[in-house]
Amino acid sequence: MKEIRLLKRTTITVLYHLAGYTVLAGCVHFIFSLFWWLKNGVWTEDFIAVWIAMITSIKLSEINTGWVIIDKIFNYILFDLNTTGFLLFLAILLYLIADFMDRSDEFKE
Repeated sequence: MKEIRLLKRTTITVLYHLAGYTVLAGCVHFIFSLFWWLKNGVWTEDFIAVWIAMITSIKLSEINTGWVIIDKIFNYILFDLNTTGFLLFLAILLYLIADFMDRSDEFKE
């Protein structure tokens, strides 16, 4: 039972850390974009799909699930939302999950 509590506590701690590092990555990306804009006079238009293509060499096309609203949400996140916005959204989501797990009675020690 002690090991399960330790695993739960570790999971919550890791989620909090991931949220913090994701905020840091979003801030660093914003500062990089700002320097790029000051140097070249052009704001970087990069999206998470561009980063996925650079890292994995997978070319993403628009998502078509058959559900119009789901398609619009995923396509907006992948192809229209700036990477900084995506990272900050992801950080908030990770923080909310960790906070929910931390406050849940099931995870209390």
